[in-house]
Amino acid sequence: MKKIYIFLASLLVVNVTFSQWVQQNSGTTKNLNSVYFTDLNIGYVVGDSGIILKTSDGGNQWATIPSGTTNDLKSISFPSTTTGYAVGGNGTILKTFDGGATWAVQTSGTNAQLIFVHFPVQDTGYIAGWNCLLKTTNGGSSWIKIDSVWYPESVFFIDANIGYTVGDDSWAGWGNIVRKTVDGGINWTNQTVGFDLLTSLYFIDEMTGYAVGSVIAGAGGSVHKTTDGGITWTSQDIFLSPRSVFFPNADTGYIAGYSIGLDHGAIFKTTDGGITWFDPLSVLLPINLNSTVFFDGLTGYTVGLGGTILKTDNGGITAAHELQQSRSVFELFPNPSSDLLNLEISEPTSCDRVTIINSQGQILQEHIIISINLLQLDISRMSTGIYYIELQNGHSSIVRKFMKQ
Repeated sequence: MKKIYIFLASLLVVNVTFSQWVQQNSGTTKNLNSVYFTDLNIGYVVGDSGIILKTSDGGNQWATIPSGTTNDLKSISFPSTTTGYAVGGNGTILKTFDGGATWAVQTSGTNAQLIFVHFPVQDTGYIAGWNCLLKTTNGGSSWIKIDSVWYPESVFFIDANIGYTVGDDSWAGWGNIVRKTVDGGINWTNQTVGFDLLTSLYFIDEMTGYAVGSVIAGAGGSVHKTTDGGITWTSQDIFLSPRSVFFPNADTGYIAGYSIGLDHGAIFKTTDGGITWFDPLSVLLPINLNSTVFFDGLTGYTVGLGGTILKTDNGGITAAHELQQSRSVFELFPNPSSDLLNLEISEPTSCDRVTIINSQGQILQEHIIISINLLQLDISRMSTGIYYIELQNGHSSIVRKFMKQ
C-alpha cells in the first residue's frame, strides 16, 4: 500500500505545478451533472436538488437561477441561444424560452429518472431515461415514449432521424450495446461493441462516432470508435471510468471520468482522432467528473461532484506535453500472456518508468528504464485476470490493458 500512496502523492504534485485546468467558483457544493455552452461566454450547469447555474462571462462568475424543482437535474441542452431544456429525477423536464431566466415544467408522462437530453434540431428532441426513451417534435409541448424495454444512458442524433443510444437492454444487465435508428426512433438495430457499461457517446458526423464505458467491476474503461456509421466498432482501453465524451473537431476529443483504483477524477485527451488517448495529469481531484464540453478546440469546461467547475483556455495541456505524449507509443505481446510480457517502445527516450497496476489500483511492479526498445516483464506469479500497464515520461503517461492467463 505504501507504493500507492507515493504514486498518488506524486500525481498531486504534478497537478499543482502543471495544471492547465482552473477551478472556478461555482458558489455551491452540490453535485454538478451536466454543462452546456451556447457561445464562448454564455453557459449553463445543472446538478442535484434542482440547481441551475448560468455564466455570461465565460465562467468568471456563476449565478444560481431558480428552477422550481428540488429533483436532481442530470442533463441540459440548448438547441438555440434562448431555448433550452433540463431533465432529471421523477420525470422532470424543464424548458426555458428566455436564456435560462425562467424555467417552466413540461409534462413527461413518466416518473422515471431522466438522464440525458439532446436536441439535434430546434423542435425535435430526445430524452434517455430509465425504462424509457422520449421524443418530441413540437418543442416539448408533448412527449411520447418511443421505447419502453430499454434503459439508455445517453442519446445522440445526427439529425432529426438518424441517431444512437447506449445503455442496458435489461434491468439486471450491463450496457454493452449501441442502438441505431434511421427513422426517428420508430425502428432500432443493435450494435454490440463489448462488455462495458456504456455511458456516453458522441458523433462527429454521420459516419464517425465514439462510445465510452467502464469495465465491469474494474477500475478502467474503454473507448469504441466507428467510421462506418456503426456497422463496425474498434475498441481500446483507458485507465479511467468514463462519464462523458466530447469532440470539438475531428481530431481532438476529451473524456471526463473517474479512476476507481487511483481514486481521482481525470480528463483524457486525443489529438489524432482517437488512435491514442492520454492523461495529461492536468486534473487530479478525489471526485467524479461527470460532464465535459468544449466550445472550440481550446476553451472547455468540466463539471463534477461537490460543486466542481473546471475551465481550460488552452486545450487542457501544454503543447510540449502533447508532443511528448504523442511519441510515447508502445506495443504489448503476447497479450494474453501467462509468463513473460514483452513491451516494445517505439521511442525509447520518451519513456522513463513502466508500472503494472491491478484493477484495484495497486502498483504490482515498477521499472525505471533508460533508452531501451524492448523490456521483458515477468508476470508468472501474478493471478489470472485483467491488469494495466502504464508508461510515463516526466508529466505525461499512456495506459493499456493486458490479460494474465
